[in-house]
Amino acid sequence: MAHVAAQVALFEEPDDYVIDNNLEVTYTKVLDQFYFNLFQDEEQLYYQALADFNRKLVWKLKEQKKQQHQQNQPVNQDDAYQELLFEIIEQQPSKKAILFEIPSIDMDDIHHNPKGAGWKPKDFYALVKAFLGVSYMGLKNSPDVVYSQLINNPSYARKCGFKYIIDVDPKPCQHNIPSLRKLEQFEQIMNRYGIWDRMKWKMVTQNWTDGTVEVEPDVAFDPSHVEANSSFTVVETVAEDGKKVKKVVGKISKRCRCIDKDNCHHDWEVTDQGCGVVVKSQNKNYWAHKASFVGFPQSHVPI
Repeated sequence: MAHVAAQVALFEEPDDYVIDNNLEVTYTKVLDQFYFNLFQDEEQLYYQALADFNRKLVWKLKEQKKQQHQQNQPVNQDDAYQELLFEIIEQQPSKKAILFEIPSIDMDDIHHNPKGAGWKPKDFYALVKAFLGVSYMGLKNSPDVVYSQLINNPSYARKCGFKYIIDVDPKPCQHNIPSLRKLEQFEQIMNRYGIWDRMKWKMVTQNWTDGTVEVEPDVAFDPSHVEANSSFTVVETVAEDGKKVKKVVGKISKRCRCIDKDNCHHDWEVTDQGCGVVVKSQNKNYWAHKASFVGFPQSHVPI
């Protein structure tokens, strides 16, 4: 009977208490002990970038509608592939080529709201915790995985700072669990405006400063690759010298929801930017993104 009583007491305990005291669960300790005040500058930059992103998105939608009325003939898929190949063959990168440029934020064009009217955005630290915690679970911190953990794990949602509300029609609130679209938008803004990179540099510097990572006199570079989840196609075109050239390029698609995408006026876009053929050996080729990891050779800690 004593054994049964112990089991009943265990299930009567709140799930938050059980998970917090489980030594095998890592993410709870990280989210509780991590010094998130380190990212106050990044918090301010995110809200500025969010306002700038929304403003540019509205402007882009208006411009697309104007172009749809002005264009008579839509661009078909074959022409889009030829334009992509022309850029690959003809474009000669300069010695100081910019692979990615972080967009600038024009603070004068951002609409300021001194009265605080309207819905408040999702809390920056809660969103950061959601992505960071999933990484310490050993999962891929992509928006779909983060969303799955938030809606299926009430304890994790509360740990990040969200309210786990089960309602058919919940009232809009900044503390509610964000939608998948909102998580995708958050990741896009964090990547586009270089906020993730700034936070990573601060985390590395903090780990060196407080002695979490012991600094070694040598570093090692490990060239590698990350296999892509996208696909490719082989396209044949004619170069300036008249020779036929075959190139492997990423597949293109349209982001619109039009039924007849071949005849609609939306632009064709590459589904996976920066992806290409990575040659590892004579018989080993990968459709992937090139990557290089830097770390300490003794502790094998990447930096």
